[in-house]
Amino acid sequence: MRNYYGLKKLTLLILLIGSSVSYSQTEEQKKQIIANYDLIKLQELHDEFSVKNKEEKEKAIKVAKTKGWPIIEHHKDGTFSELQRLRIDGSPIYYSTYKLQEQILCIMEGDLV
Repeated sequence: MRNYYGLKKLTLLILLIGSSVSYSQTEEQKKQIIANYDLIKLQELHDEFSVKNKEEKEKAIKVAKTKGWPIIEHHKDGTFSELQRLRIDGSPIYYSTYKLQEQILCIMEGDLV
């Protein structure tokens, strides 16, 4: 019996790439969509959230220094986590990176499908 494992991986990869290309918009479609945006309000919201995010991160860093928490953690697998803000209860929230190559490999191997 033949092993079709390689063919399955190739087919899945082609489907993933093909679907991302086939659903993109043309420049004309993008212009039509953006024409309906309230760009001034969007910029105001962007500015507001940027300031809030910066303030929350600065506060979290202050607390981290007093409590001895790491601000950035580098992991053995090459990923890292960075302190972003505090929860309501005062515990830290970190954003972490992930290795995309391993995730794609897991999907291809059927671990996540």
